[in-house]
Amino acid sequence: LSQSLDYGLYIDRDFAISALKIAQYIYAAAAALFIHPIAFFLILKKTALLSRELKVCYALNQVQLAAHDVWGLLLYQMHPLLPYPALYCSGFACGRWLSAGVCLAIEASFTVHSIIVIISTLLFMSQRVLPATSKLKLGTIGTYLFLLLLYSFLLLNVVGCAVFAKESPDRERILKSTSDLAWLSNLHGTIVVFGELRNIGQFQYQVFMIFASIIVLLPIRLSLVSIAIRALRTQKVALQKLSDRTQQMQERLVSVLVRQTGMLSIFYIYPQMVIFIFIYLPPDLLPQFVTAGVRLLCMPLYTLNSLIQFIILLMTNERFIRDLRGFRKRSSRIEVTRLAHTTTAQFTTVSP
Repeated sequence: LSQSLDYGLYIDRDFAISALKIAQYIYAAAAALFIHPIAFFLILKKTALLSRELKVCYALNQVQLAAHDVWGLLLYQMHPLLPYPALYCSGFACGRWLSAGVCLAIEASFTVHSIIVIISTLLFMSQRVLPATSKLKLGTIGTYLFLLLLYSFLLLNVVGCAVFAKESPDRERILKSTSDLAWLSNLHGTIVVFGELRNIGQFQYQVFMIFASIIVLLPIRLSLVSIAIRALRTQKVALQKLSDRTQQMQERLVSVLVRQTGMLSIFYIYPQMVIFIFIYLPPDLLPQFVTAGVRLLCMPLYTLNSLIQFIILLMTNERFIRDLRGFRKRSSRIEVTRLAHTTTAQFTTVSP
């Protein structure tokens, strides 16, 4: 039997790392062949009623989702080793073409851009549904200035990864003296060690920056969602001249954005934040099975982010669903007609 390890790391050693790697390759192929092409088709062909800013935001979001699938599922392939301040990555680029700090900076860059795109979409939507007399109306200059300031603040995380995500100079000693990590030497890939338990060195400053980002972003996101929903309710009551179709489209857009921001947080942003927060927390603060569960759950969620975003886009695109239903009905009619012709021909053949 395989030797048991603390914090359930024997699951990673015997199953999770290899299984996740295979799943990421399979999903990357499926995403390249089906998910992203259909998503781009929906955005370019089935969103004619969207404003230019919203359409650009949707397109940019899909571009970064596709690019991140290439990066995260093929070139990076990170696997956390919680509660230890260490990462294992088996991608083509990690440790071979790029250093650990550069890889983390690239990952942080994807995270920052996904956040700013979705916040921009929410902001443009909320500004669109607000009445012209509202004090919350920022105007064009105010909107772009707000986004620029937020983007500059979030970019500090990228700089922080490049500066503070340094491997410990005692890497070899830590790996040899830590029995829970000794098995990693048998794997093909790169092991990034930031420090020891309770001592993660300079990487703690990056964790502090992540805490600051959460504190800033959470109220912004909740405020934008709240503003858009309240504005729509006010519009529905006070502006009866607004067409039902326009009202329904705006409500659907806000609903889609709320779902997308929520799923982006659950499947992409929070898993990464939780990984780095758990690296900082004392290992005995939580039971070992909680740490193991978080570690084993984070990366599958991270892997499926673009799929969840695609499902939301697919299920809420009214025009595309209507076209699919129309295509299915036309296909059914064609099949019925073909069957009728075949039956008639057979009856004619056997008739005396």
